[in-house]
Amino acid sequence: MKPRSSVAICITALILFVGSIHATAEQQTGYPTAILSFQERGDAAAGMGSKIGDLLRASLTKNPKLDLLDRAEVATVLEESGLKLSGAVNQSQAIQIGQLSGAQIVVTGSVIAMGDKTAIVAKIIGTETGRAMGASVRHASAGDLDAVVSELGNKINDLITKNGAIIVASKKRNMRFPR
Repeated sequence: MKPRSSVAICITALILFVGSIHATAEQQTGYPTAILSFQERGDAAAGMGSKIGDLLRASLTKNPKLDLLDRAEVATVLEESGLKLSGAVNQSQAIQIGQLSGAQIVVTGSVIAMGDKTAIVAKIIGTETGRAMGASVRHASAGDLDAVVSELGNKINDLITKNGAIIVASKKRNMRFPR
């Protein structure tokens, strides 16, 4: 084989390799997302916060725009960093959670017991931008929690699908290369 053809083959292989890395980065359309337990407000809401987080996680798994982070790993990162979160997360805490866990989106909120009704209010926060959006559902206290959280999950999925580019920093400005 001639030396020039060897160089041409190496250059072609390098171009294909770099192209495959770029294609892999472009194919990663899911936003790394952390779902936290919801804050419980009112006696009738006791014990519902973590259940809502679990049910919401199941509902959000169907959205290909989300890469859900493992809940135990997020909890470990937060515990090791000394962050004590009760569900009421503000934008600056969400940014800190994103920096520690790699999440671009944090989903959190509150479950509020109001007499014979319960409201679940979710906050969807971009950890790089600090932008927040919300979704909520109300139901009778004796209602089917799974169905209600599924409805909330659908609202959150719609919000992220339609507004993900607003919530999360532009990939062009914040390009990450695979390690």
